[in-house]
Amino acid sequence: MIDTGKNRVLLDTGADGLDPNTGKLLRNLQAEGITPGEIDTVILTHGHPDHIGGNTVSEGRPAFPNARFVMWKDEWDFWTSDLEELKGEEHVKELLVSFARRNLPPIQGQLYLVDHETEIVPGIQALAAPGHTPGHMAVIISSNRAAVALRLAAQSLYNSHSALGAFLRRQKARLGAPKVITATAHKVARLVYTLLKHGTEYVDAGQDYYEEQYRQRVIYNLKRRAKQMGFCLVEKETGAIA
Repeated sequence: MIDTGKNRVLLDTGADGLDPNTGKLLRNLQAEGITPGEIDTVILTHGHPDHIGGNTVSEGRPAFPNARFVMWKDEWDFWTSDLEELKGEEHVKELLVSFARRNLPPIQGQLYLVDHETEIVPGIQALAAPGHTPGHMAVIISSNRAAVALRLAAQSLYNSHSALGAFLRRQKARLGAPKVITATAHKVARLVYTLLKHGTEYVDAGQDYYEEQYRQRVIYNLKRRAKQMGFCLVEKETGAIA
């Protein structure tokens, strides 16, 4: 739980129902003197069971009655669709579908969808981070001092041959310089957070890797849109799309 002084924000709701040892969120909040009604914002980074399991209580009602639930639009659209594109072993797919069906429809009346980088509440920003899931959302929590340092780090990447540099240059044409600096600073912040929390070493994959990943995302989205319109895109042997 994040208390900004003005807002009380939950970042995901845990894995209630996934395991006998899960489902302690409300109890832990109560131990801190916080009632469900005092939570005004719930940010759902993505739709996997260990992130949405505490959205509802046993009666099927939202667990946080006064909160707006914030989710990336692509993520909501994916998990509330027929999920035909869901891959994996059958028992895993059944688990994912059952959690989505149980924990997402009941919050629709309190739902706030985002589809671009935006400030959810003062000091907490949403940033698209697709890959883990189609509409995975990263969250940046920043102070003014930290924001300045991260922006300076981002600006230093303009001529870098790294994956971060490639991201900055490609997105600059779409977002413009001010916004791309913010977006790149958010990426740097996530790397720093992972390093500090997990001790995970960051090894940059290089600009060629980024460009290939970008190409694959474009192809995936084209195929998905074509399917929605009743068409089928087929990739040629050369790598082009027919």
